[in-house]
Amino acid sequence: MKKIILLSLMALALFVNCTGAQKKVATKPLSENLKGGVLLTSFYTAVKYNDIVVKDKAGNVIFSDDFSTKKADWQGGEEWEVVDGQAQMLDSMNFDSRYAVYNTTMEAQTIILKGTRVEGDEGICLGFAAKDADHFYQFNVGGWASTKTDLQKIGDNGGILAEAKNVKFNSVPVGKEVELKVEL
Repeated sequence: MKKIILLSLMALALFVNCTGAQKKVATKPLSENLKGGVLLTSFYTAVKYNDIVVKDKAGNVIFSDDFSTKKADWQGGEEWEVVDGQAQMLDSMNFDSRYAVYNTTMEAQTIILKGTRVEGDEGICLGFAAKDADHFYQFNVGGWASTKTDLQKIGDNGGILAEAKNVKFNSVPVGKEVELKVEL
């Protein structure tokens, strides 16, 4: 069975770890404008990502990439490659690597991405509302030595400005593809 992990920001963090039944925990709503691009991250972990789809409020696809070829929209370190339909960063010793499409006008409502942890100590991450490399939100799945999942607000110099209160304790198994879904 494919594991789907969903983050809904309708009320800051409605975490769902779907393996059949769904659980939702509500907290304070966001008051910020969540316009911006998407980014894939890797922190001391080799990762592969594929099939990203971004939809607007009406459900129309406003951005997608199957990573069949490397596209000029994506920015990131030289360690990122596009191979066999996947954006991948296979250096598990790389401290913090980002591969992104920065678009300050993109108003995403739903973002869906498939990711695989190849090796390393951390999980997989999907960034959104990315204004630039230092200002975005991040759905960090299986971080903290592959022990927990959290929503983070990243700010100046890439530092964590805030984290959701409703942390979910779980990990991402090595070699297993998971689907991340963020609803804003």
